Amino acid sequence: MTDLDARIDALTLALQDKLNARGKTFAAKVRHLGRALPQSLHRAADTIQAARLQSDHPRLQGRIDQSALDQAFDDFDAFLARIDPAERRATRIIGIAASYSFGLILLVGVALAFARWRGLI
Repeated sequence: MTDLDARIDALTLALQDKLNARGKTFAAKVRHLGRALPQSLHRAADTIQAARLQSDHPRLQGRIDQSALDQAFDDFDAFLARIDPAERRATRIIGIAASYSFGLILLVGVALAFARWRGLI
């Protein structure tokens, strides 16, 4: 296992831990996340994936742009450092509760308006 493979595996685990990304490979996890990742990170993922493919070929290994690859990993690390899984989970739960609450309030309002219109109140 090369240093690049180890870095990609560490990034894959971080994506799984922080964003609950599904998929077996790095590319599958990025594809699963879709719009949850900014466009710049999709470009960084393309850079990383291209470097992984080039690292498998002996003659293409020398063509890997190490500075662009390091920048791609740094972009991912900076993005993942800002994410708190507990906060994301709490925000999601609050959003679901707010949605149900709004629906319930709307239903009660329509029921009261209907009862008032029919003269039941």
